[in-house]
Amino acid sequence: MRHDARLFCTETGVVETTGVPMRSLIRIGLTALMVAGMLIVLVIPGAEADGGQVNTVSHVVQAGDSLWSVARAYTPEAGDTRKIVALIRDANLMSSDVIHVGEVIDVPVGNIPGWSA
Repeated sequence: MRHDARLFCTETGVVETTGVPMRSLIRIGLTALMVAGMLIVLVIPGAEADGGQVNTVSHVVQAGDSLWSVARAYTPEAGDTRKIVALIRDANLMSSDVIHVGEVIDVPVGNIPGWSA
């Protein structure tokens, strides 16, 4: 047995380990997390990553408007209104679906990078 090896008792018997220091395991884990984080940033599509500019129109909220009705009005034919709702919320940094009469909201329109109708 090597001097840096350790013996552990398990249900199936005695197991010898190589005694990899915990510090090394933590470094390996943190390195793997950093690499994964960088890959996520590079892979997530967005306007900046695609180099495209998202066009928006300003919509003044009228009495009776809801976020859903506004999104439906701007959803392309055969499009998904749920996606447009999400885009409007993202474009306006909204934390809820509540809109108020007189409020001006930006509505993404046209060819939106990373989204399909």
